[in-house]
Amino acid sequence: MTVEISPNWRTVQLHEVCQPKQWQTIKKSEMTETGFPVYGANGIIGRYHSFNHTKATILIGCRGTCGAINVCEPNSWVTGNAMALDDLDTSRVDFNFMVYALKTDELQNAITGTSQPQITQTSLKRIHLPLPPIQEQRRIAAVLDAAEALREKRRQTLVRLNSLVQSIFINMFGDPVRNEYDWPTVRLGDVAIIERKAVYPGEVNNQEQYVGLENITSNGAVEGVTTAGKADLKSSKFAFNDDHLLYGKLRPYLTKIAAPKFGGICSTDILPIKPGDSLYRYYLLYCLRTPAMVAQATNNAVGINLPRLSPTVLESFEIPLPPIETQRCFDSVVQEIHQQHKTLKTQAHLLDTLFDSLRQRAFRGEL
Repeated sequence: MTVEISPNWRTVQLHEVCQPKQWQTIKKSEMTETGFPVYGANGIIGRYHSFNHTKATILIGCRGTCGAINVCEPNSWVTGNAMALDDLDTSRVDFNFMVYALKTDELQNAITGTSQPQITQTSLKRIHLPLPPIQEQRRIAAVLDAAEALREKRRQTLVRLNSLVQSIFINMFGDPVRNEYDWPTVRLGDVAIIERKAVYPGEVNNQEQYVGLENITSNGAVEGVTTAGKADLKSSKFAFNDDHLLYGKLRPYLTKIAAPKFGGICSTDILPIKPGDSLYRYYLLYCLRTPAMVAQATNNAVGINLPRLSPTVLESFEIPLPPIETQRCFDSVVQEIHQQHKTLKTQAHLLDTLFDSLRQRAFRGEL
């Protein structure tokens, strides 16, 4: 984010207020299941029996995720993939103000290399930070902290809503593999159809929505969808409509399974599944998304580097078949929760926009 700095503030070189340092990197094989958190380029990557930082420290991702800003916990290990801003001069710089000041486009000036981008101690010398009086820094940080707390609360509510539906499913229907409620079981292929209706490049309507595997998130959202024309498709795809589930057959452990509210075409790494008359779509969606069903799909996928689940194997999976009225009740609850999720997501987007505006004003010295 590009931020305009107040002309009334002085700026300092980053090295004038801290001592950037890369610490020893730990191999994945050296990490432990318990212990102190280990930080990589963009957050916690594991645990270790020792630590090299005793207090919270600002970190800049310097390899891989270049420019990512994180704050390590006290008593943690910081690897060489992050630049630790050690020995921050807190008499001149407020810690939280520093975090916000770094989350701008300024760090892009420190990234070097094209094939393997990185940030080095030398390149960080290009970075200059605004330095208003310390009391002004604390006041700005307090205002932005309060706004950030509202954003985080909204994000956590969205996360809880995502997990709520799966919890309701388990409460109403149980684990579909163990089938604790002793529902009748059926082959998926007997109650739903995997419709692989091919659409070839010459037949594509460029205004149709195109869904690639990358557009389905692990929590079942469909995001960043573009039109077929913009996707510049070169090979055949599958047609789908809003009656289908979209099931990502590549790396099934990623849980890329969604219920779109629109039609279009999708990648052939996605299987469009149309539930029959004895299934409600949301019942089947959350049945396939349970950990037990995802594990079953993962165990039956074929391939080492790019494991795929074949449609035939997916059709052979047995699922419980609860009474249609029970499924209908669950479907209604899900739709209500999804509507709440949509409303909250709109509000979260508005909060993000307001926060960006607030930060712009803060660094222009207009708060």
